[in-house]
Amino acid sequence: MATPTQQSGTSHGDQNQDLSYPSTLFNFISDASMDVITTKLSNALMLPALQQKFRESFVTVAKEALKDIIQDVVAPLKQEIRDLRVELHLKTDELEQYSRRNSLRISGIKEPKWGEEDENIEEVVLEVLKDVHSDISPTDIDRCHRVGKKQREQNRSILVKFVSYWDRNKVIRNKFKLKGKRDNIYINEDLTKYRNHLFKLARDLKKEQRIYSTWTYDGRVYICEQLEGLIRVIQSESDLDKYRRQ
Repeated sequence: MATPTQQSGTSHGDQNQDLSYPSTLFNFISDASMDVITTKLSNALMLPALQQKFRESFVTVAKEALKDIIQDVVAPLKQEIRDLRVELHLKTDELEQYSRRNSLRISGIKEPKWGEEDENIEEVVLEVLKDVHSDISPTDIDRCHRVGKKQREQNRSILVKFVSYWDRNKVIRNKFKLKGKRDNIYINEDLTKYRNHLFKLARDLKKEQRIYSTWTYDGRVYICEQLEGLIRVIQSESDLDKYRRQ
C-alpha cells in the first residue's frame, strides 16, 4: 500500500526542477534573463563608440578629481613659497642696508660741466660736512665719489663712506644745520634701492597730506600718521596700503 508521500506524486526536491510550479518557473526565467542581459551588456561594452564614450567620461571625472587634489595640495605650497620669497627679500635687503651703515649721500652740490676742470671731490665734501660736523677731517672719510654716469645739466649725488659709524651718525643728526647756509644741498642716508622706493612712496603720501611726516633713521623708513600720533616702521609697500586708500 502506497504511503501518503508517494501518493502525492513528487518529492519537495523534485519541485525545484518542475517548471509547473510558479516559483520554479520564475527563478528559471530570472536566471535566463540575467544571462541574456549579461551577454548583451558585455557585447555592448565591446562597441568602439561606447568604449570611447566611457574613456572620455572617465578622463573628465579623473581630471576634475585631480584638479581638486592639486588645488588642495598646491595652493598652500604656493602661498608658502610666496612667503619665503618675501622673507628672503627682506633679509637680503637688511644685509645690504647694513653694508651701507657707514655711508651717506649728498645731493645738490654743483658739478663741473663738460670741458671744465675736474673737481677735488674730497675737498668739496669736507667743505659741506664742516657746516654740520666741525671736527670732521680727511682721515674720517674712507672714500667719496659721484654716483652714476655724468649727464649734462644735472648734478650727480655724492656717496660718502665714513671710517666710523659714529662720525656718520653725527653728520646725519646735525644735517638740519645746513638750512640757511646751503639750502639747495641735502644729506640723506644711503638707502638700498627698495628702501629708497618705500621712502619715495611715503614722501608722496606726505605731499598728499595722507600722513603727517616721514623720515629715515639708521636705514629704516618711518612715518607718523598725525601730529604726536603713531609712529610706524615701513618695511614693505603693503604697510602703506591703508594710507593710499584713505
